[in-house]
Amino acid sequence: MAEIRRKIGSQAGPSLAPEYNFVIVEGSDDILGECSLHAVDYRNRVGQIGICIWKEQDRRHGHASDAVGQLLAWARGCLGLQRIEAWVNDGNQASAALFVRLGFVHEGTLSRRYFALGRWHAVRVYGYLTTSPSGFAAVSE
Repeated sequence: MAEIRRKIGSQAGPSLAPEYNFVIVEGSDDILGECSLHAVDYRNRVGQIGICIWKEQDRRHGHASDAVGQLLAWARGCLGLQRIEAWVNDGNQASAALFVRLGFVHEGTLSRRYFALGRWHAVRVYGYLTTSPSGFAAVSE
């Protein structure tokens, strides 16, 4: 409950927030997971996206694809973001495949970036440019 209050507090007020958290629902009250936009940098028009479908039986039904697609459109249209990053724990093949399917490109791997379960893990960074119809523009800027 404290984490939910922190998330709500970070979004309070009429000004732009550094993070946005949305629940993924099916029907009127079946909460399936959450999709977030965090580490929003308005000066550089960049944010990081996160997705989690909580129960195994709710995965692989298109809920994550729909949520990420809607969040990308909202981040571009309402917030004016130009770049979205997805940081995926190395070994999370399902999330990596989801982001690649949606037009994200693997840009690199950060070694020993995340500590969990008593050991260090690498994080794979995927990038998406909202200015390109396919997600990532294959040009050098």
